[in-house]
Amino acid sequence: MSGARKPMTVPGLTDSTGIEDIVGAIAILTAQPTPRGSERATAKALASWAGQRWPALEFGVDEIGPAGANLVCSTGEPSGDDLLFYSHLDTSLTGLGVRDRSVTGRSQDTRIGHTLRNDTISASGLAVARGPAAAALVGFAYAATTSGPSTSPRLRLVLAGGGTHENTLRESDSVDVLYSGIESHLEHYPLPAAALIAKAGPRGVLWDEPGAGYLRIRVSGRRGAVLARDVADPPGGLPAHVGTMCAGIEAWRDRLRTLPPRAGGQAGREAGIGAIRTGSTRKPDLLPAFVDLYVYLVLLPGERLIDFADDLRAQLRAAFAGGPLSACTVDVDAATSQDAGTTSPLASFVRSATEVWERHHGGPAPELSGWTGSTDGALLRAAAVHTIRTGPANVTVNDEPEWDSLSLTELLRFARIYAEIGAGWTAGKKRGI
Repeated sequence: MSGARKPMTVPGLTDSTGIEDIVGAIAILTAQPTPRGSERATAKALASWAGQRWPALEFGVDEIGPAGANLVCSTGEPSGDDLLFYSHLDTSLTGLGVRDRSVTGRSQDTRIGHTLRNDTISASGLAVARGPAAAALVGFAYAATTSGPSTSPRLRLVLAGGGTHENTLRESDSVDVLYSGIESHLEHYPLPAAALIAKAGPRGVLWDEPGAGYLRIRVSGRRGAVLARDVADPPGGLPAHVGTMCAGIEAWRDRLRTLPPRAGGQAGREAGIGAIRTGSTRKPDLLPAFVDLYVYLVLLPGERLIDFADDLRAQLRAAFAGGPLSACTVDVDAATSQDAGTTSPLASFVRSATEVWERHHGGPAPELSGWTGSTDGALLRAAAVHTIRTGPANVTVNDEPEWDSLSLTELLRFARIYAEIGAGWTAGKKRGI
């Protein structure tokens, strides 16, 4: 390997300076909760900090809705020649106890801020997006200031609000805002030529993107009363048979996972029950007339959510036949989904990004298969944008509730990977590659 090319040194991105910048960005990102639709305060604080840190760059905030926002920056007027650095500001758990307790079981707000211990940084929402987003911001800033302003090609950064999956079939909730920051950006700016998604993931470079969506299974019977449960329809009432419903869905999931994989692809299938809703906590002496079970479904390119909804409905009706649920109605509705997509692994952008990853890791990128993590990359690929995803994989469990930890050394490695991909993009485009 003596003749192997060494990682390109990005001017100024030294160990100490790079880590200091990453910690500085994480400090802003974790200073307050950023639930979907309420990212604006964090976006403004981050834009102010980054603008002072890199005064040659113009960081801005695109406001969306009452309190949503994207943090944006570009080395010039956005154009179709751009490489987009992308991550998001919001987190799956909001950090607000009153909104998260159905998942966390806790009413307390998650502690804000971060902690440092040797090489480890810990915070809420750090692993999936906040850590990689900080690395992307730092990598972009160093690549942009190294390349300098130019008419073409350009580098573009978007840390988006509304970046996590949201179920459009949920019960109405006035505090939730359904919007996608990347969709808003693509509506108002030219499509980039390529996109680099910075999120935690597998060890390697993803060019294949599974699709994702939600199904709502509604099993309906007749309402009744607990005091008359023996004559209820179904006997005992619907809540007594939730186990049978779950077993039917799990059997369908087992069959789903035996379907043949897509040859040569990286994406995999997955399905699981994430929520169950039935009855009234105010009046639990009453037996409800329905049970809703919500399933998250991950699919391969070319597969449609509605087809799997029809298949699940048929399997559940067959499973319930002859049993206590045989007289119940089964409906399966599909929410708005993000379709799977892929970028050719032979595309020059994919190959060059993989080479950068390999140089910084000192060996070949592993061949990936069965990956079930879906991101907003599906939206970019649907718009015919060449897209990859890469980020730190060494996530550790933290004792702090709803916190996770990452290695600062690993975040710095990816800041350098992102910076080199960006610098290579501008250099290659100027050479006509």
